Amino acid sequence: KSLLSVLLLICRWAFYVCLTDFFCRTHVNKYLENFDYCRSVWKKYQDNIRVSEMLKTEIQKSHDIYDIAVTAVRAVGLMTHDESFIKTNTAKLEALK
Repeated sequence: KSLLSVLLLICRWAFYVCLTDFFCRTHVNKYLENFDYCRSVWKKYQDNIRVSEMLKTEIQKSHDIYDIAVTAVRAVGLMTHDESFIKTNTAKLEALK
């Protein structure tokens, strides 16, 4: 929810800039850049939610503790947007295998 709040704040600011200086080209361009950024963050957020839901299903179907652990690490890493968490903990699990 905090990511969504930040995203909405950025979008509101960009919209405000556009309204206050609508005819100023630099502000319109800044608004469009901010809007594109907001849209890309929102898309990444939605993609991570979708993938983490699929990973939860994989965890529930699996009977192998190693697969469950690796899948859980991927899910947590996606939900927290932390690629290094995934790499580090997957390597740790691989060493234990």
